[in-house]
Amino acid sequence: MKKLILLLFAIILFSCSSDDNNSSNSAFNPPAWIQGTWGVKADGNTPETPLYKFTSNNLCQLSQATSLCWKESIAQAPSIYSGSDVSTDSSYEANLIQSQGAVTFTLKFKKVSATKIIWVYNGINSELEKLN
Repeated sequence: MKKLILLLFAIILFSCSSDDNNSSNSAFNPPAWIQGTWGVKADGNTPETPLYKFTSNNLCQLSQATSLCWKESIAQAPSIYSGSDVSTDSSYEANLIQSQGAVTFTLKFKKVSATKIIWVYNGINSELEKLN
């Protein structure tokens, strides 16, 4: 858990720009079925909560205060970070690799329908809905 927190802190530290200056050779290529913003839809007790945004060549982790886009993290510190992904018609897995494989942060998603996916994290499945 400490490694995950340190990794996220390091990524946030290096993720200040949303510039798309280095759009060629992206390490991430999310499939069309997952592109968009995903999270928890609003209900009577909780507000809408966007958690992830996928584009054709990037993925971003969202919070109320900031977004952490993996492509920009790699572009700002290519000697520290690299990335890779694997996709099928029903699954998507992205890896952010720090320091030549010393630490890898992995996100896994499974398609349920055009408007629902399952986020798999540490053996826990969380259902997310397409927000836009």
